[in-house]
Amino acid sequence: MFEPMDGSALDIADALSAAGHPRRLGRQPRQPLRPHHRAPTDLGMAREATSRLLAADPGIDAMFCSSDLLAMGVLYEASARAIPVPDRLAVMGFGGLGASAHTHPSLTTVAVDGARIGRETARLLLARFDGTGLSPKEPQVLDVGSYVIARASS
Repeated sequence: MFEPMDGSALDIADALSAAGHPRRLGRQPRQPLRPHHRAPTDLGMAREATSRLLAADPGIDAMFCSSDLLAMGVLYEASARAIPVPDRLAVMGFGGLGASAHTHPSLTTVAVDGARIGRETARLLLARFDGTGLSPKEPQVLDVGSYVIARASS
């Protein structure tokens, strides 16, 4: 049902450690898991996915979610199971939703500048349309940056 996933989970842990978040000592790093099922897209699906992940590996001690909404689902499932966050399970989201400051515990998140992403996307598309931009065969990467908002969930 699960297979190891190549990823940057240890890089994230290193970044959090460098930002002053202590690593849990005495525990071996776990290989991130990738489920072979439909990716969760709402709170209920996030709770179900969390339940399946914890059933597959009860020793999971951290979850990094692709959105704050999914991370909130993880928090709800942890609460329903009386799993203390962050003492037993650290949770981190992505997106910097304002509501993440109001969860219990408050959600650590990676924030991005969504407005800048929109502006840069429009600029690049308009440049392509008027012929001054790169062709579709020439990939372009634009780093708009991100930052961690450290809160109580990690």
